[in-house]
Amino acid sequence: MKTLLFDLDGTVADPLKAFASSLFYAFDEMKIPRASIETIRTAIGPPMQETMGTIFKLPPEIHTQFMQTYRDHHGREGIYDYTIYDGMEDLLKTVHGKYKIFLATSKPHVYATEILIKAGLGKYFNHMYGAELSGVNSIKGDLINHIIKTEKLNPDECLMIGDRKHDIIGAKANNMRSCGVLWGFGDRPELEQAGAEYIVKTPKELAEIRF
Repeated sequence: MKTLLFDLDGTVADPLKAFASSLFYAFDEMKIPRASIETIRTAIGPPMQETMGTIFKLPPEIHTQFMQTYRDHHGREGIYDYTIYDGMEDLLKTVHGKYKIFLATSKPHVYATEILIKAGLGKYFNHMYGAELSGVNSIKGDLINHIIKTEKLNPDECLMIGDRKHDIIGAKANNMRSCGVLWGFGDRPELEQAGAEYIVKTPKELAEIRF
């Protein structure tokens, strides 16, 4: 194994407070009843373009306005509400220099990069990849494929690390092995059903694996 790809939300950082505050702002500004915090938890992982309809049940004609309202708040205030998981910086220090490390998040890269730089973690990544604001590369499989082609990676030498089935499915679509983490928003049955080759409970456990 030569390369590690890390998801952001639910893997490197806990986004719940940031995600919820920006969603609540959008619901309130557009006079839509707020989704419950339990519903919001289930929306962490998939692209927002998908969850507006499938999870929040918003009509298609307001998706663009809702997304813009959400992003207005998230770019201004939400990015300050992310919490880096305990042990994550120690993990990145351990693997830094041993592997190439890339961020692979469905979050727009303009936000993801800012979040990690503000947290002092940007220095551990060879490059930080995410979706475009247009929605391009918001599907994890598409993003991983883009990283493989851009960085000229061999999928057999790469591992995708994430907390939701989308990370595992995206890796499999690119013939890449994957590791599911249990400190985020997915559970063991979800990750096992998706086909994760490894599942770990803590960043320390991940750091101790010899791939």
